[in-house]
Amino acid sequence: MPSKSSFISTYYTQHIETPHLYLPSAADQTMSDCESGDDHNDHDRSSADDFEIINRIGSGSFGTVFKVRRKQDGIIYVIKNVRIAELSKKEQLEAINEVDLLAKMDSPFVVKYLDSFLDKNCLQIVMEFCNKGDLQRMVKRAVKKELKSLGEKSTWNIILQVSRLP
Repeated sequence: MPSKSSFISTYYTQHIETPHLYLPSAADQTMSDCESGDDHNDHDRSSADDFEIINRIGSGSFGTVFKVRRKQDGIIYVIKNVRIAELSKKEQLEAINEVDLLAKMDSPFVVKYLDSFLDKNCLQIVMEFCNKGDLQRMVKRAVKKELKSLGEKSTWNIILQVSRLP
């Protein structure tokens, strides 16, 4: 049986080069344009229908992150919705590499990858939900509070976590 990461690379490399991808507008802020696609028929792969959107957490230049609940068991995850059809070939490969890297990571200090799938024109990356946010959010909160630093205890905690990465 091939490894999860080699399956991911092969699967997405075969599918992102299809010329018939629908291109949504950059203003789209829901998963609706990416739902119910038939781009995958793989065994035990997730689909957009497996999740209920709770709310939008954030968005960036390549897509949107949603807090979701898996219908099967009620567990909360996030789905990073990447509008892959809007990306250049190089950016598409970078997105695939991100999925590949997440699938290989096994550290208590890195967000856990659950699954990924293509749904119409979007790459959906399912990951664990981190209820305290990420380092960027922590820094933004400190700046908003006009703090000059994160504090010694927080800084050491971050340094120790990063230094333990495999």
